[in-house]
Amino acid sequence: MTLLSQIRLFVDRRLNFPVGDDALVLDVGSGDKPSWRADVLLDRYVGEEFAGQRSGTGAARVSRPLFDADAAAMPFADKVFDYTICSNLLEHVPDPAAVIE
Repeated sequence: MTLLSQIRLFVDRRLNFPVGDDALVLDVGSGDKPSWRADVLLDRYVGEEFAGQRSGTGAARVSRPLFDADAAAMPFADKVFDYTICSNLLEHVPDPAAVIE
């Protein structure tokens, strides 16, 4: 894959989202590196004891609302968000189908 192809793929997967600027976006499993477009974050492992699974430093520090909750039992009403990002998470949960549901 050429460098230009890699850049295009990165832009398509990480920067271009099919929602307007006023859409409410949830990032599930965001850790301390959430999507730039996410308005609300959800992660189960935000404390210092899980730093090694993230960037290796302390508790997750983010500037947006961060909910410490299980992705399979999110504390939100249905249809609250216009778009949900869930990147590199399903391979780490015991029941991926429950998270998708």
